[in-house]
Amino acid sequence: MEWHEPYVHLHRASHPGVPVVHGDICDPSCLKEVAQRIPPPFTMMCGISCQPYSTQTGSNDERSNAVPSTVRACHLFQCPVMILEGVTQARTNQYVRSHLQVLAQKLGYHIHEMTLRLEGAWRARRFRWWVVATHPSLCPVKVPDWPK
Repeated sequence: MEWHEPYVHLHRASHPGVPVVHGDICDPSCLKEVAQRIPPPFTMMCGISCQPYSTQTGSNDERSNAVPSTVRACHLFQCPVMILEGVTQARTNQYVRSHLQVLAQKLGYHIHEMTLRLEGAWRARRFRWWVVATHPSLCPVKVPDWPK
């Protein structure tokens, strides 16, 4: 699922035959379309909007709705694995933390977080925060640090 149309076209061109839903994860009709194209359960990976956390507006920014909507979709689809990626400031944001707490405490998911320095893999000085959440029926997944 992708809401930004140029990325939908890019994904379709790069991965022919892989289904893509053009829409917003906050929209229930998009979730229904995903479930019709790809029967659950499936692994879900989501990049959350960085602007609410890099600008410190947090939950006051409508783009922050992707976090609870992603947690809800993970639960509805009974995803065995969910991977979130975002800016490092999201890691300490109370709004984000509260939704990860729901995922762990109420839904039983195992949560592993890490911050990766991307300059070790490509030419950019960027840090990204990653969350790997595994369904309670699975073991926790620990991602090791990248080699230097």
